[in-house]
This record gives sequence, C-alpha cells and structure tokens, in this order.
Amino acid sequence: MPVLIDSDSRIQNINLCIEKNGEEHNTSKYFHMRQGTKSNLVIRRGQSFRIEITLSSPYKPDTDKIAFNFKSADAKIPNFRDGTIVLIGLSKNNDSEYAWKANLVSHEANTVVVDITPSPDCIVGKWSLMVEYKNTENVATFNLPKSIFILFNPWCEEDEVFMESKEWREEAVLNSDGMIWCNMTNLGRPWNYAQFDEDILDCALYLVGNLGQLKGRLRSDAVQVTRKLSAVMNSNDDYGVLAGNWGKDYTGGVSPLKWTGSRDILQQYYKKKQPVKFGQCWVFAGILTSACRALGIPARTITNFSSAHDGDGSITNDFFIDDDGKIDSGSDSIWNFHVWSEVWMKRADLGTGYDGWQALDATPQERSDRIFRCGPASVVAVKNGDITKPYDVPYVFSGVNADTVTWKLDRNGFASQLVEKNTNHVGKFISTKSPNGYKRLDVTDAYKFNEGSAEERAIFLKAMRQVEHPFGKAYVASKFEEIIFKFKYYDDINVGESFDLKLIMTNTNTTQNFNILTILRLDVFSYNGKLLATAKAIKETVNVPKNGQKEFIMPVTFEDYNKFLTDNCFFVISCLASVENTNYYYYDRDNVIIKKPGVSIDVANKNQVGRQVQGCVGIKNPLPIPLKKGEFLIEAPGLGKQLKIKLKNDIPPHGEITEQFMFTPEMPGLQTVAAKFVSKQLDDVEGFKQIVVDV
Repeated sequence: MPVLIDSDSRIQNINLCIEKNGEEHNTSKYFHMRQGTKSNLVIRRGQSFRIEITLSSPYKPDTDKIAFNFKSADAKIPNFRDGTIVLIGLSKNNDSEYAWKANLVSHEANTVVVDITPSPDCIVGKWSLMVEYKNTENVATFNLPKSIFILFNPWCEEDEVFMESKEWREEAVLNSDGMIWCNMTNLGRPWNYAQFDEDILDCALYLVGNLGQLKGRLRSDAVQVTRKLSAVMNSNDDYGVLAGNWGKDYTGGVSPLKWTGSRDILQQYYKKKQPVKFGQCWVFAGILTSACRALGIPARTITNFSSAHDGDGSITNDFFIDDDGKIDSGSDSIWNFHVWSEVWMKRADLGTGYDGWQALDATPQERSDRIFRCGPASVVAVKNGDITKPYDVPYVFSGVNADTVTWKLDRNGFASQLVEKNTNHVGKFISTKSPNGYKRLDVTDAYKFNEGSAEERAIFLKAMRQVEHPFGKAYVASKFEEIIFKFKYYDDINVGESFDLKLIMTNTNTTQNFNILTILRLDVFSYNGKLLATAKAIKETVNVPKNGQKEFIMPVTFEDYNKFLTDNCFFVISCLASVENTNYYYYDRDNVIIKKPGVSIDVANKNQVGRQVQGCVGIKNPLPIPLKKGEFLIEAPGLGKQLKIKLKNDIPPHGEITEQFMFTPEMPGLQTVAAKFVSKQLDDVEGFKQIVVDV
C-alpha cells in the first residue's frame, strides 16, 4: 500500500507493493499484510522485495542519489558493527553475494522502482526504514511510518534454514492446520498453529529479543534463536509463555486438554506479559512450532511413544519394584508419550553431516546450561550416538533409545537383583503429520536404527561408553528355564468395557511342582510416567504341577477404572512372579490403551469467504453412566478464538447429543474445523473435518 508524505517533501509517496511482495515472499497470510492502508510489510531475507518511490519532480539518475537506512527496531543503540544498522545506496547493478542490495529496476517521470535484497544472514526481526535523497541542490530524508518485518527464508539457498523440499516447505512453514499424536490408536489431536494470526509474529519476536535478550547478530542465527525459544516458552526460569501443570487441579487457569491451538495462548501472553496457565508437553510443542513457523523457520511437531525421561544421565531408565510389585522409578520415568518440536537448519557449528531436522523441546524437564530448555539437537547425531555434540543430544538419545532395567529392592530399599531388562520398550512410533494430508508419518528410523539390530545395539553401546554411571553395569538377568511365563491381555479395549489380565504359567519339569507367588496389577500413571494410584491388584500363591499349566486371572470392570479416565492419565498392567525356593523373578508390564469415541462434525464441504456457515458437532456416550457438565470446544476458520458450547443437559448412558454453531471463513483454500469434548466423566475426545473455502 502507498504511504503518503507531505506534498512539500522531495519524496511524496512510497508504495510497499504489499500484494506483489506478499505473493513472492509467501507472506500474504500474515496479519500485518492484511490490514489495507495500515499494512506493514513482511518479507524474507536473501530475496528481493519491491518498493515504488514517487518524487515531487522527475528522477535524474545522473544527479539524484537515493540511499536506504535500515535500523533494527528494538536495538537500544543501533550500530553497523553488530548489523543493527544497514546503509545501502541505490545502484544499477550490485552483485555483492552476501551484502544487502538496492537495485534500480526502472524510472519513469517521477516514479522510481527499486528492488531491495536483505542479506541472507541478516538479523531477523522488525526494522525501520529511512530513505535519504540528495542532489546538487537538496537533501531530504523520509522516515517510513510503517515497519518492515524480515524473516528467515527457507526458499533461499544461502539462508541457513533453506529447505529444498517444496512439500515440506508448504507443510512446515505455511500450513497452520496441524495434527499432534497423543494416542497410538486414535486419530491425532487437531492443532491450530495460527502462525499468521494477529500478534503471533510480534509475540515470537518479543520472546526472542525482549524476554530472551538475544541481541544483535545472534538474532540472525537460527540455532541461537530456536534455543532461546525453547527456553522462553516455559515459565520456569524467565516468566515465559506457559506454566506447566501435571496435576489434577487447574484452578486459576485452563486444563491443558482444553487448548485446541496456539493462538489464544500466544495472544494472551503477548497482551498481558504473564505466563498462561496451564500446559503439558503437546501444548509446549504446539506453541513452539507456531513461533518457529511465524519467524520463517521450518518446524514440525514430533510425538515419541514410550518416551524415556532420563533424570540421572545414565542413558538407561532404571525402575525398582518391591515385594508387592509396586514400581518406584526414582528420577527416571517413561512417559506414555512425549511431544517436542523439530526445526530444519544447517548446523555449521557441528561440522559436516549434521544438517537437517533438529529436536527442540520447550517442556521443562531438565536444565540445560542451568535453564529449562532442550536443543536444538541434531537428529542425525542422535541416531549415530554422537552424544558429545551440542545441544542436549544425550537427553534426546535416551528419550528414544534407552534400555529399561528393572531392579528388585531388598528389605533395606537397595537394588539387590536385576530382574528384567528391555532393549526395545523405549522410542516407539515416533510420529509427525504427513505433508500429504492428515496421515501419521512414522519417523522412527530418523532417530534410530531398527530396534534390536546389530547397528542399533552398537550405537547404544557407543553412547554408553561416553557416560559414566553406577547403573552402567550387568545387564544380563538370571534365567529360570523350568517355568515358561506368558502374560496375556487385551490390547483393543473400548472405554466402558471390561477385560481380563491373565498370567499363564507352564511347568516343563516332569518331576517337581512349583509354588509361585503371583501378583497382577492395574496401576494408574500420569502421562509423564508418575504413579498416581492402583486401580486394582491381586496377590496369590499358585501351585503349578509338574508337566502342567495354571492360569492366574484378574478381571477388570468399568467400575475398577472409571474414576481414572480423566486428566490424561493412562493405565499400566504388570505381573510379578517369584518362584519359591529360587532367586528367580519374572516381571513384565505394558501400557493399556482404552479407546475413546470421536466427535462427529457436519459441515458443508464447499463454502465461500465472507459467507456464514452452519456446523454441527455431536458425540455418543459410550459409558454406562451419564456424562455431566459436558462442553464442546471448537476451532473453525474466522472464529478468532476458541468457541465454547456448554451443554444444558446430561448425556444419558449410551445416548447421543448434537449442537450447532456458526462461523464465517475469512480466507480461501483448504481449511480445518476441529472440535473437542470434555466432561467430568470423559474428556480428551476429539474430531476434525477439512472443508474447502472458495473466494
């Protein structure tokens, strides 16, 4: 849009060519670019953008000189040394490879058309522009009243975040509709990244430059920018964006399960400059991915199932059981799932071979250089066990590839016997959204070699040799060949159903009976691996006759697990069997996934910009009890913020309910309507539908 200037000035008008620049720089969707005459300019570094200057008299290239003075807007004392001031003169042909350029495209009468190219390694942020004009008679300056936002540029080969893949640029930079996997059996959780919405870009820049205090040329470095973002997204050290809460009491804030996107969180933080309450790992990852995409850094959200949290730096996950089979994990734990972000960039600081995706985690789990943050850790370094490479590669390595070791505690509470080791429990179904629709893309092979392969075992031992820890000792448990144990259970359970746990014990000895003290348990864990409660447990000595077989069964009813269905917890089944008059223990455990229903969404497939659309959401109650105080949480194009519909009536057992809502799309293209249902008896129920919006 043209910027009007006082008619007495030598420079009368500057046209920022919003439409042309937005299309060529893939920035048209940014809020700043959609404000008509109030639009600011958003462009990407290393690529030319156009402006048109109108003078009060015809331009004379032989005598008229024009220069452009750019200043980093938030620099306290801008200077040339740290790149916060850039002065470039208008030139007919400036071929400097990395310097800023201002090339004369054409001039006709009073209009001068100029292409300006920021350096591909310039500071990313908000800039001001002063245009200087002089000839033999006059000197004039003009301060552009609008801002110019310069972002990282994945389309520019000289930019460190250059991404060759067109489909991944479309997904990891331009797509605002996301999917985060929090359950291996259900569809992913729809997430609105909202990187182009009001305040999101401004918030990301505030977090890096103001709260994070990343100054000068450091703000041109994608490694430093993303590492800073991973720190300021949590509130633990620096009054950052989001306060974590892994309990059950969300008084004074919002349950993490109720967030459906990043927009409301980042907008609220930017306006109030106070931590938003509350988040858990997928929320931290969602807002981190949003901020990176807003700044032009390719980013995607990653889910690791059976994710190890190595609290003691051993690269193993050590668990301890007592005589009743109760688990104590100490500082280690295995999260049912954990979610982080990945960012794409070159890693010149690591040497050759480490470019590409880098793991970046904002969830406050462990300190890195005294601050709660993690990464960027080269995924290539993780796969190859190069745990000395910065940043935080050992932590990510253990998260996806730690061996789990179970120790039996003696009466004094000391680990006295290794009863079980598992080399393939950690790091399963590592997932992200495919660039081709809403399918789950498995990226496990990017983080490690095939589980149990010679390469994977060699890499694990390579990493173990680089750390020293008391638990890096015997990993071979004694075996008792005369009893064969088989732990059986259902792995396809719908919420509301009953199921059985069964331990089958087969005695292969033809002359001796064995007494086996057998314990079956159903424990409740928070999704980050902390024991919350025991839903049910039974203990009995079973006599297994010679050359015979016995089954030990624990039935589990809906009433046994009903009260633990909310708060994003999960269930762990386990068995502990000790053979009388031997030192042998058999131990096994696994996660039980109880599947929940989905939210149905009915919206017309084709819609128009600016025309109101009616939608309908619904759910069927799968439980034998009523659902009380139910609420739908809806994200749809043009809503501006999350829509909440509170149900007036309970949903009876096995009953259904639908609710209608309205929304008005503001932009054309393929877009997503997402809905979530929460209640006191059943939460974390979701659904989504894609719609086409025409002009």
